[in-house]
Amino acid sequence: NTTTPTRLPAPPRQPSQANDPRVIAAEALAKTVVKELLEMMLVSADVTAVDNPSIMPLDSDDPLTVFIDITGRDLGMLIGRRGEHLGQLQYVVNLLTNRRSEDWVRVIVDVEGYRSQREESLIGLAERVAGQVSRNHRSISLEPMPPNERRIVHMTLREMGTVRTESSGEGDMRRVTIYPLDA
Repeated sequence: NTTTPTRLPAPPRQPSQANDPRVIAAEALAKTVVKELLEMMLVSADVTAVDNPSIMPLDSDDPLTVFIDITGRDLGMLIGRRGEHLGQLQYVVNLLTNRRSEDWVRVIVDVEGYRSQREESLIGLAERVAGQVSRNHRSISLEPMPPNERRIVHMTLREMGTVRTESSGEGDMRRVTIYPLDA
């Protein structure tokens, strides 16, 4: 079974407040690409450009980035097991969007608030494990995770001052290990 457990829908996010013409054009293009893909997949859903929903702010050296929310009923198959389908959908959306755009655009796609909920749970996990590492003075390796999720763990613990983080492994098996600072 590749659907995710039923959960309460995320509260609707506010549509993008962008006023930069480049961002507005990139959002419109990304929305069009997502709508076309969903239509081809025979999926009925609403597609909205939103402001950055992440707790993690964008860096000044990040590319032009737009955020697209897909909402509707029974969209678990767009998310897939542990967000695998969502990652693949985002990859295709980025490819198609950048084929049609003069500027390089990074498109972050979320379905029913899955990414936001996952981010919150990763932050909680990182903080809990960092507390254990600090108390026990023993490193702990987390489960393998994709780059965007490892980044959330690294950024969450970067300023903590009692632990350090390091990624290791190859490909899909790459994971974050949290070490006590005194190790």
